[in-house]
Amino acid sequence: MTEDEKRETAYHEAGHAVIARLLAANGGADPVHKVTIIPRGRALGLTVQLPEKERHSYDMHYLKNRITILMGGRAAEEIFCNKRTAGASNDIMVATNTAKSMVCEWGMSKLGPVAFGRRGGSQYLSGGGFQIETASEKMAEAVENEISEIINKEYEHAMHFLKENRDIMEAMTQALMEAETIEEWHIDNLMARRHYLDAQGLTEYEIRYNKKFPGPQFVEEPDIVEGADLAINLSDKKPEPPQAITPATA
Repeated sequence: MTEDEKRETAYHEAGHAVIARLLAANGGADPVHKVTIIPRGRALGLTVQLPEKERHSYDMHYLKNRITILMGGRAAEEIFCNKRTAGASNDIMVATNTAKSMVCEWGMSKLGPVAFGRRGGSQYLSGGGFQIETASEKMAEAVENEISEIINKEYEHAMHFLKENRDIMEAMTQALMEAETIEEWHIDNLMARRHYLDAQGLTEYEIRYNKKFPGPQFVEEPDIVEGADLAINLSDKKPEPPQAITPATA
């Protein structure tokens, strides 16, 4: 990865993470566990969200927020890099499939509680295998317009969130360029507009979870099944966490 690609990826992942943290503050999204720009498979970076409790159903508010978070990567590219990259392709696909299910399967649009098709697959949240079926060309156009309207509206929300928090975006991008992977307590610092290695973030983390931040060890994390680079099942060795510093030396 070139230095320019690395920085673009850092902005992209910071876009996901900042929006997710802002929405999670009001319970509208799952907490951000870590962010990395270390490539894994086809993903150039990952923003990992872990639910605080097991979910068996998703309301419209949560689903719209999910689309907003997915759009955060592309919005960050446009605002901070003045370009659009193929790195957002999977985000766009998952957002589109989520909106498609909202309109055609779950009755979450102005078209009302009506099903416009049938499911032929088993991918619950990603919309995979769902076939749109309508009785007329006019209705098919209305369905497509509803899907586009949901995505475009949440994209506008993503742009607003990032423009209102430019300083946090720049700081998180710089932290990712330096450390490549940042953990929850680093993100806490950044969202509070502190240096990402400020010792206060680590102290607050340890008080919140009543435990010390783990050093190098094997950690089994819950399985996360998501279609985009927002979550992944990680079961590998954690790197040595960066050393916390005091505000005076930040």
